[in-house]
Amino acid sequence: MLQIISGTFARRVLQQPPAAITRPVSEKVRGAIFNSLAADLDGARVLDLFAGSGALGLEALSRGAAKVDFVEKNNKVVSVLKQNIAILGVREVAKVHVGSVERFFEQANEAYDVVFMDPPYADFEQGMVEQAVGLLQYGGTLIVSTSSKANLVAPSGTELNRQKTYGDTMITVLKKV
Repeated sequence: MLQIISGTFARRVLQQPPAAITRPVSEKVRGAIFNSLAADLDGARVLDLFAGSGALGLEALSRGAAKVDFVEKNNKVVSVLKQNIAILGVREVAKVHVGSVERFFEQANEAYDVVFMDPPYADFEQGMVEQAVGLLQYGGTLIVSTSSKANLVAPSGTELNRQKTYGDTMITVLKKV
């Protein structure tokens, strides 16, 4: 069962895409991510790349984010994401961009306070991290979820705030400086 951990929508249950299509971030890992963000979310503009069910972005809204843009390319998954947005009644502050993250990078014209990037492990590329950093406000935070075997390098213009491994998942938190 996938549910919001804390905030306005605490314990609200979300729909999940088929497990064969996505790899959801575990509740333990989501809890650790959001505990480290705390005050960064109040009124924040958030981007959820490779959104899947939307659990990361919706958790951010539950904890005080003002707006979330979701990027997802799989139509079956987009359907579930839109259901979750409707379940929580946040259509006014949640926008779904249907298409690839690469296409979104080409068209993006907004700066974000917080960016979540949780690509399928096999699709992770260092260049995506650099492009995501380009969408951050100065002082903004990028949270990247990768395989624990990935070799993520903090791009220039960022500082490594935290990196921790949870089983086969590594969470890297970068700040734009």
